[in-house]
Amino acid sequence: MPSFYAPHFANAWEDAEGRIIVEGPYFDRPAWDQALDFINGVAAHGAPPADGCVRGQRRIDPKAGTATVALLDDPTVEFSTIILAHTGRESRHVYACSFPGAGQQGCGIVKYDVRSGRRALLSLPDSVMAGEPCFVADPAGTAEDHGWLLTYVSDLRSDAAELWILDATRIEAGPVAAIELPVWVPAGVHGSWIDDLEI
Repeated sequence: MPSFYAPHFANAWEDAEGRIIVEGPYFDRPAWDQALDFINGVAAHGAPPADGCVRGQRRIDPKAGTATVALLDDPTVEFSTIILAHTGRESRHVYACSFPGAGQQGCGIVKYDVRSGRRALLSLPDSVMAGEPCFVADPAGTAEDHGWLLTYVSDLRSDAAELWILDATRIEAGPVAAIELPVWVPAGVHGSWIDDLEI
């Protein structure tokens, strides 16, 4: 398996054949060096933060002693998440932030159907970047993706920020609600949803 850097896995599970499947984006060395410049604040003005970070899947076969990586999609994505109730077992949906690169001009939010390979994309306005999406289940839902996706969005020109609430079944339709925040929230911040009944 070629070397790669993967700071954020989406999920991992064991399949029926005993292989370990690891889903999530990864960088090759040149892409990681570019991302590191962005993280460290030394990238050129306007340089994309994660160009070349692509969605992939690793398959580790303990019986055969093999490991492989497969490219699943080539748009630039990072901060992938799943519905947390499916952690450690196969999940149908993966959500992530998308970034300029591979033909995409701006940032966005992407939803993958792992079974069909279908991709849904919400493109964001120019100079607007989303943070890591967080899934909140609909208590009355009957399908894995029945619920909402929460994400902070930041306008990099005005330092304004909002919390967006998206219908997780159709993220490409845009937010069903947007809450203005009194302070700027940097994009890419990790977060979790905790139901108030669980506190």
